[in-house]
Amino acid sequence: SQSMQGKVIDGIIKIAKKKNVPVIVVTGTYEGELKDYKKMGIDQIIVTNPDNIPFEIVKQKCKEQLKEAIDKLKI
Repeated sequence: SQSMQGKVIDGIIKIAKKKNVPVIVVTGTYEGELKDYKKMGIDQIIVTNPDNIPFEIVKQKCKEQLKEAIDKLKI
């Protein structure tokens, strides 16, 4: 699991901003306000499991949820 304040996302944000590329995060769940993530440099967050359904259940629908997430991309 990777947090939104982790080294990986921070590195991606820095590289993307240098190249003027929007940062879109696709995640199972997240906590917080979108405005807080915009301050970090994230342009869009797409949540595939907003109801925080347990993995054993959600894994049965993960392909469908990922397709729905892709449909939400604003690019």
